[in-house]
Amino acid sequence: MKTLASVVAASLCLIAGASHAADAKTTFKPFSGVDISGVYECVGTDVHDGEGKSQMTLTLDSKYSSGKFGGYKAKVEADGALIYNGSVVADRDHLAMNFVNVDPSKNDFGVALAKVSRPSKGKFKIEKTYYEPDYMGGGNGIETCTSK
Repeated sequence: MKTLASVVAASLCLIAGASHAADAKTTFKPFSGVDISGVYECVGTDVHDGEGKSQMTLTLDSKYSSGKFGGYKAKVEADGALIYNGSVVADRDHLAMNFVNVDPSKNDFGVALAKVSRPSKGKFKIEKTYYEPDYMGGGNGIETCTSK
């Protein structure tokens, strides 16, 4: 019985803490990171589809970007036929992304991790690897994207 009382007390403390955290206002700082917004040309290889090309457009969501953390809306047009929407969070030169095909019948969605660099030509380069849990039974791929 003592154990049950301890579990209940701990649970109530967690719920109260979560409720308090939800009421607390977050203070956002102006975005101070590097804005990687723009249009990118991408080439890559998918485990199912083989080699392919795509165009990715990133747009900074300045309302929800703060300090070194950037939030972006993403649109990817692959091989002239498929369109994906997604969102990206950036922490300096590291990116995490989710994406979903706008055609729900495709059951094509996933997540990606990426690293951003700025080669000597001044253009951004994004190297990403992605995972799609349900597309054709699951799969992955890699892409390299260069800003136009």
